[in-house]
Formats: sequence, structure tokens, C-alpha cells
Amino acid sequence: MKKYFKHSAFIILITFTSCAAEGYNLSPMSNGLSPSNSNTKVENAEFSLDKNINASEISQLISTFPDFRNDAVDSEISKLKVHLTNYLQATKAYNTRGKERSIEDIEVCYKKLQKLRKFLDADHNEILNRYLVRIKTNISEIETISNSDIKK
Repeated sequence: MKKYFKHSAFIILITFTSCAAEGYNLSPMSNGLSPSNSNTKVENAEFSLDKNINASEISQLISTFPDFRNDAVDSEISKLKVHLTNYLQATKAYNTRGKERSIEDIEVCYKKLQKLRKFLDADHNEILNRYLVRIKTNISEIETISNSDIKK
């Protein structure tokens, strides 16, 4: 009987400690149910570039871009880094005109790099392709998120 009680108590203890209720409130006037509070939460849910993982990955890609020992490719990568930095700054400042210009410049560099890839060896070509795909993916994600915030 003692053993049964110990096992029962243990199971009950685990059940109560593992089940967590977020924001549980016994008050009938809960803050979460107030119409004014729920609206402000939706309105204040703006796009924050500082907290965006895609923006931080683009920053990381800018800083870790390798040297390809090809003057044309390295020159175009330098331009791409500048345009990516301008893009991030314009996005952070909610400068839509600057952001559009930066995207156009990034597209031009991207296309030039795609053409210049054929002059690289297979390993460097693969590395450059990986970087370009990650940049394109992250920019697409940022644009999707920031455009959905504008529509709200």
C-alpha cells in the first residue's frame, strides 16, 4: 500500500509540475480579454529588423563572404556587400524608396555573379552558389514579412 501511495504521489507530482498554464488568471476581468488590450497587441506587432533572424543571417553572410581569387567576382561581391548593407539599413529605417533601389542593385550584382560563376572552379562555384541562394532566400523572407506587416 505504501508503494502504491508513493507511485501515485510521484505521478501526481509530475503531472502538476509538467502541466503549465500560460497566463492563467482567476479574475473575471482578465487583461487578455479586454478589447482595448487585444487591439493594441495587434497594432504594435510591427516588423523589427533587429529581431529578425533573416537579417542577422544576411549580416553574417556579408562578413563571412570568402575571397575567390578572381578579380571580377571579388569586385562584384564587394558591390553586393555594399548593396546588402544599404538594403538592411533602408529596411530598418522603413525607407521604401531606398529599399527598392537596393533590391534593384542587388539583382544587378546577382545576375553578374551568375554569369561570372562559370569562370570559377567547381568548389568555388558551389560555395558562391550557396551564398547567393541564402542571400536570395533571406531577402525573400524579409520582404514577405515586411509586406505582410504593411498590409495590416
